[in-house]
Amino acid sequence: MRVITLDDNNNVISVKNVGNNYVFGANDIETDLGEIGQIMQMDGTFVDAPQVEPAYQTSLTEQITIVDNRAKQTSNDLQGFMDYYFSTTP
Repeated sequence: MRVITLDDNNNVISVKNVGNNYVFGANDIETDLGEIGQIMQMDGTFVDAPQVEPAYQTSLTEQITIVDNRAKQTSNDLQGFMDYYFSTTP
């Protein structure tokens, strides 16, 4: 027997094959339909959840480049200060 478990928004969160002595929980349904991540409609059909486009994330290479550029700029700033300081000091 195949049992699915739904969350409070009718999303399938569990699919399991169980024996006849299975004790059903409040959100369990015996059905041959529905896969994890699908949403059960009012008529008992299942649809795939809408796909959400992930936000852009900076890659590790880009992050390393940013840190490296900041370190180079800090080094250049420090070198410029030292050059100025020692050129004006008698």
